[in-house]
Amino acid sequence: MMAATGTRTGSRRAQPPGAALPYRFAIDDLARMVDAGILHEDDRVELLSGQVVTMAPIAEAHAAAVDQVAAALFEVARGRATVRVQGPLAIATDTQVQPDVAVIARGRVAPGTVREASSIHLVVEVADSSLAYDRSVKLAVCARAGIAETWLLNLVGTPPGALVARRRGEADPPILEVYRDPDPDSGTYRSVAVFGVAEAHAGASVAPLAFPDQPLPVASLLFNGEDLT
Repeated sequence: MMAATGTRTGSRRAQPPGAALPYRFAIDDLARMVDAGILHEDDRVELLSGQVVTMAPIAEAHAAAVDQVAAALFEVARGRATVRVQGPLAIATDTQVQPDVAVIARGRVAPGTVREASSIHLVVEVADSSLAYDRSVKLAVCARAGIAETWLLNLVGTPPGALVARRRGEADPPILEVYRDPDPDSGTYRSVAVFGVAEAHAGASVAPLAFPDQPLPVASLLFNGEDLT
């Protein structure tokens, strides 16, 4: 499905006479699709800037990394925030993501309610085959929504700025990319920090902005009981 330039209820940009206007979905449309049987409530889809996008199946390495990150963040957020694992998160009227892990303010909101950026403390994506997509599309929608901090647990190991060109089964050691200070106008983050094996060996830690008193060892995020090699 194509992303469009306008919404059903909002204004549309000027178009040449006779030009087709692709439809741009809103969050409420997803619920109606489920009610109509077009989508199943367990379907792995996201709504990104009005476009319904099918998510890739979860591989074992990906799932293990999600479990590892979630376990660490449960300890960080205990009693102070909610850790949501691979659940829907409405961040704009036309965008509902399903990040691998999200740390959000406690308390329920009505289905489809767009969350204030200040109530989303941290979004974490685990990237393997989706690395290029996560960097270009997923980071952009988070920055546009004003989400203060997004982590990318990069299982491929290709650093930001380098060409992602790996054959199946090839990967460097994982790295953690920490994105902060969003610029909603450009859809980018002004601050990027990268933590890899060297930093893990040196005992580096990283604390979510919302919980500066809860630093996490980089090694605990990159490796699950494995040697730091």
